[in-house]
Amino acid sequence: MQDRICREDFLTENGRLKIAWIRSDLSQKDFAEKIDISLSSLSTLLKGKSPVSWPVAYAVENIHRFDADWIKRGEGISRADPRKRLDPWKRMILELFDRQLDSEFLERILTGMEWNERANDVLEYAEFAYLEGAMSPEKHAEFTANIRKKLNELQQERRNFFEQLNRGLPWEAEKDYGGESRMTRRMREFWREIQPDKHVDPEEGGGSILLQHIIRPLIMYFHFGENEWNRIKDQWIAHQRVIVEDRFYHLALEAIREVQAEIKELITASDDQLKFLEEIRPKHIR
Repeated sequence: MQDRICREDFLTENGRLKIAWIRSDLSQKDFAEKIDISLSSLSTLLKGKSPVSWPVAYAVENIHRFDADWIKRGEGISRADPRKRLDPWKRMILELFDRQLDSEFLERILTGMEWNERANDVLEYAEFAYLEGAMSPEKHAEFTANIRKKLNELQQERRNFFEQLNRGLPWEAEKDYGGESRMTRRMREFWREIQPDKHVDPEEGGGSILLQHIIRPLIMYFHFGENEWNRIKDQWIAHQRVIVEDRFYHLALEAIREVQAEIKELITASDDQLKFLEEIRPKHIR
């Protein structure tokens, strides 16, 4: 049998199984092993000497992602859509989640992070120290104002960066849009390195480069956390393409990690502050 797809193969279940095998880029032996049948059984099926059973069709769908209904009946599309096997309510949730709502997901994640960052031990220490008379009203006001001011600046820098990624990174910094940040500055410097002869039109500002495609991996970096993201990212094909092809992604991630580290340092209480909290919390939280 030749490893070639003919028009007639689309007309029978055996022919469609043959198509699935050829498009899998596996040998017959490997294809058969993966769906747990013998090589002779697969050969019999490919030659059309025996009908394709539903268990075999489902095994091909589960392992090789060719739709079982398509193999058996020629219905639908060849590549399996696992959503159709789901409970309708779960499928609806999945399909709603899968819409292009990156900005909504990002907003939820950033808002959640900001709330968590503002409810930090350092500010809690300041409140309890003030209540206990260990910190004067003036010192308390100054201390909390400085923490909140710096935290707001870092959080805004993070938001401005994602906003600029959504809009496109301009050749020149937009002074009326929060100015420059460490993230956009590094990416713009790299852009100028790879396009040193780019013409900058004073009226147009030199144009912009679209970088929306790096937003998703950055969103997932925030959502999963660095440790979990490092564990699962290599299984995501789109991430493989980004890290191989896109220096902009690396620059963005590097700068974001710096911002995250600064926020963590700002809101992490010292050992003395934590000891004070451990002693005073039971008195105020009952």
